[in-house]
Amino acid sequence: MNLANRLYKGLLAFWNLLLYGNFWIAFGAAAMGMISRYFVNNTWEVDASIGFLFFSTLFTYSLHRVVGLEKTKNLELTKRYQVIRTFKKHIQVYAVLGALGSLYFFFQLQFQAKCLTFVLSLLALAYVLPVLNGKRLRDFHFIKVFLVAIVWAGICTGLPVLNATQSLGQIHILLLLEHIFFVFGITLPFDIRDQALDSHVGVKTMVNELGVQKSKLLIYMALMTAGFFACLLASHIASGGIYLSIRLALYGILILVIRSLKTTDSDYIYSGLLDGSLIFGPLIFAILNNYMMA
Repeated sequence: MNLANRLYKGLLAFWNLLLYGNFWIAFGAAAMGMISRYFVNNTWEVDASIGFLFFSTLFTYSLHRVVGLEKTKNLELTKRYQVIRTFKKHIQVYAVLGALGSLYFFFQLQFQAKCLTFVLSLLALAYVLPVLNGKRLRDFHFIKVFLVAIVWAGICTGLPVLNATQSLGQIHILLLLEHIFFVFGITLPFDIRDQALDSHVGVKTMVNELGVQKSKLLIYMALMTAGFFACLLASHIASGGIYLSIRLALYGILILVIRSLKTTDSDYIYSGLLDGSLIFGPLIFAILNNYMMA
């Protein structure tokens, strides 16, 4: 095996670790939290809220993977689930690490932030664990995408702000609304991917009821609504022009990606690009904003 092949396989293994180990989505939560934290005092400070977002996301999604495997044990496995099942023991270890990290940072949070975290964490755990007469919240018809959007936006926006200031201002409310529609817009496409699984477990989703094309129209509307709130937010901040340009470009690219999205597309498209948008927006904003302000 030549050097190029070894390098390729090494990079692919590292990427699979990020993706299937749930580190990629955990970085996405931390990145969203950093944007929220920035709009408190216009500085890129990492505090306990960012650490909690990273580790709690790692824990929740790792736990979700393990529970989800049990739900698919009688289903013909796609390549995605074959990879996840291969790394099941690794994912269990990451769940433990995520739980320990979450507890460590939770006790460092301010009181108001702890209260919000406690409530939303209960919803998140009920989403992945069958605690409601053997059902998870995601097993109830049509609730999944709305719950994900509200919990994700609520924790990634509210937690960093409340931990820093103990209250939400107008800017933070606008950011919260933008994040709700943004997360909705990148979550609904996963129902397109998971049509077979949702049908197998008997869960009705908007995609199964509306069809793929109408669901995509709903996604476009959600992302455009997120862009509208980004416009309102940009008018209230000093770096509004930079922020708005990046967010509108991001939402436009997402619409183009989702337009050509198919159920057979790999996780590198779904999780790589869609979940990656949680990271790309804040990262590009941080780089350009620091460059322009220097």
